[in-house]
Amino acid sequence: MRYGDNRDCPPEIKEQKKYHGKMWTTVEFFKGVFPPPLKVLDVGARDGFATELLSKGGYDAVGIELVQGFVDHAKKKKRNVIFGDAMSIPFPDGTFDVIYSRHCIEHCKDTVKFFEECSRVLKPNGSVFITFPFEDREKWLSREHPGLNHMVYFENKDQFREIVKKTVFEEVLFTKSKSVGIKPDKREYCFIGKKNV
Repeated sequence: MRYGDNRDCPPEIKEQKKYHGKMWTTVEFFKGVFPPPLKVLDVGARDGFATELLSKGGYDAVGIELVQGFVDHAKKKKRNVIFGDAMSIPFPDGTFDVIYSRHCIEHCKDTVKFFEECSRVLKPNGSVFITFPFEDREKWLSREHPGLNHMVYFENKDQFREIVKKTVFEEVLFTKSKSVGIKPDKREYCFIGKKNV
């Protein structure tokens, strides 16, 4: 299986300074919106660097990651990351105050199911904080991109809002990441939704 499958892992995992630099800005913005202490789940935690930053920032933070190689790497770095799937989050109902997820939702085949699982493990009035890219699907598929493993392509806000309408989340903020001080990856947007039940 070539690298690019959602369950596959690069042959060698290295700490990515560029990626980590962006994480600092995301976590700083997060702290301004959701002051600690809160119980936070990092969905799609990758190497666990954001989970570590959240923990150091005063949160009770745990990450889940579908790629076992990243989980193993995170554990070596003493980061609180466990194996888990966003489509079946391995925690009981009502466990978390906030779900943080950076560039994970586009890797999930069923976006509504992603939100349903987030809602299930969130406390009443809990929130999701998600960043993801806007992409033109045809453009991406027409060029060589061997590492591409996105299952869903969000092209604009309206498309994403139509999905959110099918969920229990109410939009609080939806903007370009860079407009709130987050160093973005490409056309990255930041969505914050509050569980409305």
